[in-house]
Amino acid sequence: MKINQLRFRNLSAFLTVATLLSGALFLPVYPAGAQTLLEQEGTLRSAEGEHNFSGEAGQSVIITLTSPDFDTMLTLLDPTGAELAYNDDYARNLNSAIVYTLPTSGTYKVIARSISGTGGSYEVVVADATAYDQAYFRGVAARQEGNYEAALAAFDEAIQLDSSNPAVHLDRADLLYALAQQLQPEEREAIVQSYQRAIELYEQAGDTENAQLIREQLMYLETPY
Repeated sequence: MKINQLRFRNLSAFLTVATLLSGALFLPVYPAGAQTLLEQEGTLRSAEGEHNFSGEAGQSVIITLTSPDFDTMLTLLDPTGAELAYNDDYARNLNSAIVYTLPTSGTYKVIARSISGTGGSYEVVVADATAYDQAYFRGVAARQEGNYEAALAAFDEAIQLDSSNPAVHLDRADLLYALAQQLQPEEREAIVQSYQRAIELYEQAGDTENAQLIREQLMYLETPY
């Protein structure tokens, strides 16, 4: 059975997290009239909820967990109960999403969690992943692995497929900025030496304020992107 859309709702589980972003507006929008296979309402009695869906080997799905009340975490388990993937924040907001190609046919489990461990309302949706979903996810994964060229190609592909999502534009901009700031080892070493010498001279002159400012700049330089 091919999953077009699987939707679960829970109306009372988790307390408000004040830092929640409004990025949920930019998580996937599912087509009007998409088939709903299951809709469920209830009350969580703990800080997590479990939901099952049937999938086929080779099927690419996107699973989203959104909440107006708390910072989410999402986990996908295979039919044997082994963890396949998890996600905390996705698409530059505190909601969660997983894009995954299912390895086998069977019943998969989605676990919805609150980072804080306490409650509020949430929604989990499982749907077929679009070409955009898959391209954007490849970009995020490649960037996390440090493969910036592959990440840039994937983000460009995602923008060609759907240019309406601001997150992919921001991710691409951040990536280009990181590439522009990359230095050769000898260049970085020369800058570090100059900073360190300036710090020494300011400290010798008793100017601890400027010494600290330069020290903070040096820490930024030595921090990986």
